[in-house]
Amino acid sequence: MKTNINKVALKRFYEIHKDEYLRRRLSGDIKLWDEQYKWDILPELNKRLSIYEKITRENVVDFISIINNNSNKSNFAHWIDMDDLKILAELPYGNQILDIVWQANSEDAEEAIDTANDISNSFKPNKKFSPSTWGYILAAKDCNRFSIYRESILKQLIEINFVDRNGITQGKKYQLLNDSALYLGSIMNAEKLGGINNDQNALNGQDFLWITLSQYN
Repeated sequence: MKTNINKVALKRFYEIHKDEYLRRRLSGDIKLWDEQYKWDILPELNKRLSIYEKITRENVVDFISIINNNSNKSNFAHWIDMDDLKILAELPYGNQILDIVWQANSEDAEEAIDTANDISNSFKPNKKFSPSTWGYILAAKDCNRFSIYRESILKQLIEINFVDRNGITQGKKYQLLNDSALYLGSIMNAEKLGGINNDQNALNGQDFLWITLSQYN
């Protein structure tokens, strides 16, 4: 089920911030934009993981190893997410739980994440798996369709999109962020913003949100 984003509000947000975002991204100053590592890591991960049509008992260890080997670069992935991936892989039916999310489309990521969380919770009732863990898997699969997740961005996107916080699930959190990133990335692509590489909608949209809503301000 696709989260209803507020495209009018997001477009206004984009118009207000696009000049400052572009100034930072094209500045060459790492104090203003130090995010190149995402473009260095994710497209390569997409290629390496493209051989995995399914996550099985036979390949889950290698799958997790490929992801973990790229997690120690810059501040790309939090160590908790990497530990949680290992925990998930070791659960009974862990590969099947991971595969539920791996098979998701951008339109139904919410349902896949909530289903995977419900199943994993039956084996690990006191453990909560964050949208950032699932988002890392999905972005490693396809950074054009799936964004990495940051909770600090989500909190502000809730306000921008006028979303009711009550009862918002982990899956809905990710869906809201990913849909917003995809929409902003599509605008950047349509405008050919600044001549930057615009063929990775989710990655560009996430970067726009991160730079305009994060500690860079």
